[in-house]
Amino acid sequence: MRSSRTADVSTPAVVAALSLVFISYEVARVLRVSITFDEAATFLVYIKGGFLALFNFNEANNHFLNTVLAKIFTMIGGNHDFVLRLPNLLGYAIYLAFAWLLLKRFVRGTAAVLGFVLLNTNPYVLDFFSLCRGYGLSLAFLMASLYFFTLFLSRSSEQGSEADRLRSLTRGLGMAGVAVLCNFALLDVYCSLLVVAALVLILGRGKGRDGLQIDPAGPSRFPGRKAVVGLIFLAAVFNMLVISQDLELSDSLFEPVKIRIPGLALADAGRIVVNGLDEKKAEIPSLFKNDEWTIGGKTEFVAGLHFEIPADALHAVQGLEIHIGSRTFPITSQDLRARLNGRKNLIFNGDEMISLKRSVLPLFKPAINWKGDANHLRLIALRFMLLAAVFALAVLFVYGAGRFCVRLKILGREAYWRLALPTLVLGGLVAYPLFLLKEEGSLYWGGNQGLIHDTWTTLVDSSFYGTLYSSRQNLWVGLVGMVATVLFAWAMAAHARKKTLATHLPEALIPAVIVLAVLAMILQNILFNTLFLIGRTALFFIPLSALFLVISLSSFGKLSRTAKGVSLSLLVVITLFSAYHFFRTANTAITVEWRFNADTKQVISDLEHLKNERTPRPKTIRLGVDWIFFPPFVYYQKQADLAWLDVRSYAKREKNDVYYLERAFNPDLMVLIKSYPATGNILVRPKNDE
Repeated sequence: MRSSRTADVSTPAVVAALSLVFISYEVARVLRVSITFDEAATFLVYIKGGFLALFNFNEANNHFLNTVLAKIFTMIGGNHDFVLRLPNLLGYAIYLAFAWLLLKRFVRGTAAVLGFVLLNTNPYVLDFFSLCRGYGLSLAFLMASLYFFTLFLSRSSEQGSEADRLRSLTRGLGMAGVAVLCNFALLDVYCSLLVVAALVLILGRGKGRDGLQIDPAGPSRFPGRKAVVGLIFLAAVFNMLVISQDLELSDSLFEPVKIRIPGLALADAGRIVVNGLDEKKAEIPSLFKNDEWTIGGKTEFVAGLHFEIPADALHAVQGLEIHIGSRTFPITSQDLRARLNGRKNLIFNGDEMISLKRSVLPLFKPAINWKGDANHLRLIALRFMLLAAVFALAVLFVYGAGRFCVRLKILGREAYWRLALPTLVLGGLVAYPLFLLKEEGSLYWGGNQGLIHDTWTTLVDSSFYGTLYSSRQNLWVGLVGMVATVLFAWAMAAHARKKTLATHLPEALIPAVIVLAVLAMILQNILFNTLFLIGRTALFFIPLSALFLVISLSSFGKLSRTAKGVSLSLLVVITLFSAYHFFRTANTAITVEWRFNADTKQVISDLEHLKNERTPRPKTIRLGVDWIFFPPFVYYQKQADLAWLDVRSYAKREKNDVYYLERAFNPDLMVLIKSYPATGNILVRPKNDE
């Protein structure tokens, strides 16, 4: 008895100590790892872009709940790496707590501690709890969802009270829905849990259960009815705001832009560059036809105009005629020459004299060819009514399906609406953003070579974190997974022979979710040509697989004393290797997915030293970088208000003081200042720069 009590006290203490170690590691990473490309883009586009920017789903970079929390935290705590990443750090605390609660449902003592270590020593997973992305948060709420679902399944097998089962089911689906709002890829997991819950409720009716038909009058006594009505209203407002940020809402949001250059000889027209500039200052090619340049054939967002006129052609030019919609903005030859002032480049960028009335919305305000806010509001109303009609049809379908299920006694009303209402609310929140991402071609991050090559291989390779233990290490991981599957099947078959399978229902949850999520990916690929999840988008499979390994060994170990020794020995070996791998790869400098951004802080520090060492000391240093380095440097420039740092994209062919490159340089043109071992990137300057 004394040893048992000692174990009961010591195990939580060990887990608490381990949790402190893991959290400390994440805090160190939060403080030291340089901001990555996607984090910087999230900060610059969504967090600093105003309130409405939170609802912009034209790109897949908006992990909504993470973005909202980061916005709130930075408003309170300021622009700092720690504050920006704090939501995921807090998410890690949630992950740790529910991982332990979940493990205690299946294992005890040493096995529970080993399982806890296994869940927290994958360096690839730990990367995402120290970044301002939605992946870490989604895993936290996934773990909470799985815990509540095990309670639901346990009470199903133990004939627990109806009220307790209802609460567990509702919380489980609710946490899964929150996980989806952190990362849309978790929609596969939500659907898997929904199928599991439906099957349990349906199959349970034949064994004295009534499918949770507590209220024979229907869902009127649904405890969360007011909350659900509020959530539906919230979904309506949410979709209205998302529609307002849709750049592809209609072909009539913007007016076409046309330019004529009176006096210009036709032979000189080919030497003139007339292009538009989009909201990111990228060039929009024009179409020249019948002495006229047209920009934005389908009413494209135009934020500025770019002209290049050779000096020898300028003498014949009598001015410019800029037509935006029905308005004409004439520029005389004298005004044109004054604007050029000896240069051949002329950019109209934000010139209110050459623009239609600007929008009050931050997303559209830069457009010089905006058709008008009244037109935009009309289009929003039309699109919202269309969405409302689609949602109403979905509600009618779900309502009809519910009546059908109740009439045929497949499910009770209460049980059905416990499943249907959260799903309707979640669908109302994510359906339109997913539609936008699909239409914009933003769901491009994935593979089309198959589940094994795309999903499994990328997850295994990333988990090894660039470390090679064996040329066949991926094969060994696959063999471990196969052994776990065989042992689990063996254990379930033994329970089936003993007719005790129903009492082990919770143990089947994790493998069921894995299988159903995989089937969902395959079906989406077949039906919608959706790409297979790769790398970070499939991250949730790693903790699910670790849980399955622990559960399979635990289930097998319950068969006999020998089986218990074998399963515990296997768990010890696997966990020790995982811990060794963690200690070997642990760092506070890089992330696997964005290793190329690891040097940003150090480069800025080196540039500041370079500036201070020069005589005379320059007021600014112009840094030329490639596009993959641009957002992190701009983030730190804005965060620390580095007025002396001028970050430029060297794709624009401007002369810069120094260049930060990821590839080899020409020693005839450049001089190496410093190389960075973590990334292999280099800092160079022009050779003739003294």
